Amino acid sequence: MLFRSDAARQSAGARGARAAAWLGRLIRAHRPFVIVLAVAVALRVVVMLGYPPAMFFNDSYNYMTDAVTKTPDIVRSNGYPFFLYALLPFHSLALVTGLQAVMGLAMGTGIYAVLRHRGLPWWGATIAALPVLFDVFELQLEHMIAADVLFYTLITAVLVLLCWWDQPPLVVAVLVGLGTGYAATVRSVGEPLLVKI
Repeated sequence: MLFRSDAARQSAGARGARAAAWLGRLIRAHRPFVIVLAVAVALRVVVMLGYPPAMFFNDSYNYMTDAVTKTPDIVRSNGYPFFLYALLPFHSLALVTGLQAVMGLAMGTGIYAVLRHRGLPWWGATIAALPVLFDVFELQLEHMIAADVLFYTLITAVLVLLCWWDQPPLVVAVLVGLGTGYAATVRSVGEPLLVKI
């Protein structure tokens, strides 16, 4: 039993070393974008420290009420309250805005990754990712209790998946369908955009 546990530890250590080596190679291969991404992370940290835990507008209170009461809203879509409801056990608005900040970073990274995969040089792919990483209105939306960032993230994920392959595999097509369907429940005013996808 002792030998098996030692072998398991060595195997886990080897996997960790391989993962670290892979991550190091990835960072070195995309160093300029990693620097841009690090600045975008620092900017979001400043926003979160400067405006804790979240910013609000009129709809924010409706979204939170719908999440807490589990009552469908007759005016607003319920996809975002469902997202808030999933985070309700943590009782943290900072967690909501932190996740939305991560979504903003993920969108920028996804845009960069798909454009590099399609053959753009690093600078062209980075320029395309700059608006979502540094736009002031985007940063404000990420720090608000609002459905916009979740909707944008779902749409970006769908487009990245569709553009990654010339002929997406069936599992990707299913994920695209699920993402598009959920996006339709998150932001009703964005539904015309979904038709174009």
